[in-house]
Amino acid sequence: MAPRSIKGSPKIAGILSTAPSTEPVSEAKPTGKPMEVAEDLIDILTAHINQTVGHELSDFVVLLPVSLVGVLNRAAQRAGVGDIEDLIGTSVQPYSGTDYGIFLLPKHFTSLSYREGRDGNVWKIEATRNAGRQAWDLEIITVVDIVANGKVKVKLTADGLQTEMVAFPMITNVKLA
Repeated sequence: MAPRSIKGSPKIAGILSTAPSTEPVSEAKPTGKPMEVAEDLIDILTAHINQTVGHELSDFVVLLPVSLVGVLNRAAQRAGVGDIEDLIGTSVQPYSGTDYGIFLLPKHFTSLSYREGRDGNVWKIEATRNAGRQAWDLEIITVVDIVANGKVKVKLTADGLQTEMVAFPMITNVKLA
């Protein structure tokens, strides 16, 4: 089963594409059969793992354009695994809209912060009957802030008295051209 796109994912991708803690890299877009494309994508992602925040793909969440989901699902079927996440070996979150590339978000260095909305509630849960499927649709609505800007203190002098806070690249943005 393919991962479902979260409604706010396009906004998240847009924000991350310009964040100071995002390191952009460019690669040629893989072509060929789905299995070949998937293998090339996994190789590209593995080659661009930021070793300061993770050592293998399972240390990251992959945020990718929804246009790659079909190819990766087909590759997962051909490989005999359950889904994209089993194929890649980590959590995958597709996003729709503008293609900002693929993001590697370190699991141990990013977080989500939930806060109250205008109505004063942190969570709003709505259940709607879906008669066509004889089921219920459950919507969970919240306001979330992504905490993904890393900073490090750099010593400007040998004695360490002068320091500067600078952006620390934690997120890798692989742009396929």
